Amino acid sequence: MTITNQGSWVYFIRIVILLICVILYKLEGHSPDLTLSGHVDYSYISRLSDRSLINIPYRMVSLDIERQADQITLNGSFALEYHVRDDSYFLGSSDPQDFIFDMRELYVTYNTNKYEFRVGKQIHSWGV
Repeated sequence: MTITNQGSWVYFIRIVILLICVILYKLEGHSPDLTLSGHVDYSYISRLSDRSLINIPYRMVSLDIERQADQITLNGSFALEYHVRDDSYFLGSSDPQDFIFDMRELYVTYNTNKYEFRVGKQIHSWGV
């Protein structure tokens, strides 16, 4: 990928993120029971010795959604990750994408006075 292509990708990603934010803002304005939160991070990680990029997946965008109606709550957590390619990337993976959409959590909760019932994909972490 050349420098001009990287610049066009960055421009494209910024436009897509801006459009998603505008659409979600409009959705949140019509529903008082919809909560949106998240962040966008445009930084990178490099080595101090030669300033080369470190080849690890990098989470650029994170979005958390919560929608509540009566006793039912819908929770979702989504991320957009960037995977840095190296010269031999084609040997290890057949995935042609640099950016990968990750659905981290998506579950429905039913609450009553006596119990809580959840169905879906949920991340559990124990400890500190």
